[in-house]
Amino acid sequence: MNDKIANQLNSYRSRLACLDKPEHKSIWENKPPVIFTSKVRLAREAIVALAETASVQSAPITGSAADKRREEKELEEECYKVARAIVNYAHDTADETTAARYDFPLSGWRRMRNETLIQRARLLEEDAKSLATGASSVMASQYGITPAAVAALKKEADEYEAYLVAPQQGIAARSALTDSLPVRSREIAAIFDQIADLLPQFATTPAGESFVAAYQASSLILDRGHSPAAPAAPASPVPPQRPIG
Repeated sequence: MNDKIANQLNSYRSRLACLDKPEHKSIWENKPPVIFTSKVRLAREAIVALAETASVQSAPITGSAADKRREEKELEEECYKVARAIVNYAHDTADETTAARYDFPLSGWRRMRNETLIQRARLLEEDAKSLATGASSVMASQYGITPAAVAALKKEADEYEAYLVAPQQGIAARSALTDSLPVRSREIAAIFDQIADLLPQFATTPAGESFVAAYQASSLILDRGHSPAAPAAPASPVPPQRPIG
């Protein structure tokens, strides 16, 4: 939430606080024109909705990125474990083509990112599944290449893939909320414009005039987004020059 929206929210709340003072409420609540009471209720509900949207929009979205990194690490480690089993099996069965496909250290998996990692993990999953369920499954199981190992790998790949676009989705969702804030604020401002149009009808007594004046004063939008600038230091006086000679 930027300073402008925060300031507008403060102004809207200030107006409601003024309206809700007992001495003021007794003047306008359910009194002619009764539409005024309806407009105040509408403004109150819209302010609550705006504040809730602003709160969600301001919430940090780094959690999804952290979740993605955690899932990435778990997938890398699971891939490395299954890959080493396949490499050993492939060497022992003279299948050097398959061995070469996965014969690299854990750091090799960690260097992969996003689509590269998930695509290689899915390829590994398919190769492991073929060995775990094929004609050589008994021998493959001796290396730890089993349906359970394939299921564990698939689980990690599925979880990582689910988080793959989570940060981008979070950014997109925040962008949509950010775009909606000014629109909602303008809608509230329009309601308060209607309230202001009806306000003079209450200025028929000294108490009513006092209420109207207080409300108008409460409508000012105060800039609370920044600390006041420090005053500039006064310039040092220049001493007078003495003539030479």
